[in-house]
Amino acid sequence: MFDLPYGMPVENEIDVSDGVILPFENGSITTYLGRRSTASGHRIVRAGRVVGWIAEPAKGKVLLCGKAAKERLESLEIDQHRLVARAWTQSALGSVAEIVPEAFEHSADMRG
Repeated sequence: MFDLPYGMPVENEIDVSDGVILPFENGSITTYLGRRSTASGHRIVRAGRVVGWIAEPAKGKVLLCGKAAKERLESLEIDQHRLVARAWTQSALGSVAEIVPEAFEHSADMRG
């Protein structure tokens, strides 16, 4: 899995439940399984809410995006995992939206 833009680390405890407002405006929440140093997936945050998902597939090499990635992350996170959150600028969010627009559930959330 690839890395997303580096941002300022968010030290607060992160709750990725549906509808939760996060303690930062724009950024990402990366999921690492067990002791792995490579990411298993990313959540993209805009205006304090998770609006996009990218995840590695169970089989194959094509990344999952959007709703399929959200479901995959939820199933992966049943096992031991850790979440790392990073806050981005609005322009960094826009850059990610240009590269992987498929990650966003709604097209309105792609605006950086």
